[in-house]
Amino acid sequence: RNASTPRSIVVIGSQTMTVLHRGIIELLSYALVLSGNRVLTTSSSGADQAVIRGALRADPRMLTVVVPNTASSLPEDRRQVISSVRNVVELRHSALDAD
Repeated sequence: RNASTPRSIVVIGSQTMTVLHRGIIELLSYALVLSGNRVLTTSSSGADQAVIRGALRADPRMLTVVVPNTASSLPEDRRQVISSVRNVVELRHSALDAD
């Protein structure tokens, strides 16, 4: 692939990190989206929240957030962050059943 070809990006990080690290991740997400990349992340706290903020600033259409159950079942702080996300994938319990 050409180096300038957009790619799908998955960011996996920690819930506990410094303010500096959150800022770096937010800036990275912002830059990735501005350069045409699609970003996929979860609704966890920490790194995922920084990814969401950065991608939303750049272009909300290029962000997909996956939630483990439903958006309405998330804690209030996470619901607020994803309230302006256009592409939210809800993995309801039935999607996770092994049966």
